[in-house]
Amino acid sequence: MRWEVKHAEQATIGVWINQEGAMNMIRPLLLIMLIFIYTAFCSCVSRTVISEQIKAEAERVSFKTLAQETDKYEGKTVILGGYIIETKNIAGVANMTVLQTPLMSGEEPSTTGRSEGGFILSYNGRLEPEVYEKGRRATVAGKVAGRANEGTGNCPEPCLKLEYLQIYLWPMYESPSYLSDEEERSALYERWFYH
Repeated sequence: MRWEVKHAEQATIGVWINQEGAMNMIRPLLLIMLIFIYTAFCSCVSRTVISEQIKAEAERVSFKTLAQETDKYEGKTVILGGYIIETKNIAGVANMTVLQTPLMSGEEPSTTGRSEGGFILSYNGRLEPEVYEKGRRATVAGKVAGRANEGTGNCPEPCLKLEYLQIYLWPMYESPSYLSDEEERSALYERWFYH
C-alpha cells in the first residue's frame, strides 16, 4: 500500500512536470501570435487620412443628398473622395475638379463604385498639376460652398463647390496589364456617365 501511494505521488509529479514543460513550449508561441496580431492591428489603423478634428466636425451625408440639398449643407464640413479630373491654377486660386466615388473603409475612394457627380475643390494658393494629376485618387475635406455653375469645365453634373480644408492623395496603384491608364479612367467615367 505504501508503495502504491509513493508511486501515485511520483506519477502526479511527473504529470505536473510534463504540463510545465508543455507550458514552456506554448509561451513563446503565444508571444509570437500576440506580436503578429498587434503588428497587423497597428498597420491597419496607423494611416490618418483626415484629421480627427475635421472628422468630428464633418457631416455624415451621402453625395446624392448633398447634391439635392446643397443649400441646407452650405458652410458645413464634409469628407468626399474620387478621381481627379483636372487641376487648374488661376490668379492665386487652385481649382481641382474631382469625379466623385463613394468612400470605402478608411476613407479610401472606391475603385469600383458608381459616381453620383463631381465637385470642385477650391484652394487659396497653388496646387501642382503634376502632383494633383488626372486619374489620382483623393480624399478631401472641405466646407460646402454651393453648386458650381452648369457647364463648369469638366465637372460632371451635379457639381458641388468645396472650400479646401484638407486633402489626402492615395498612392498610385498599377492598373491591370490589359488596360492602359487612360482606358481605365475612361472606363470609370463612362460607367458614371452612361448609367
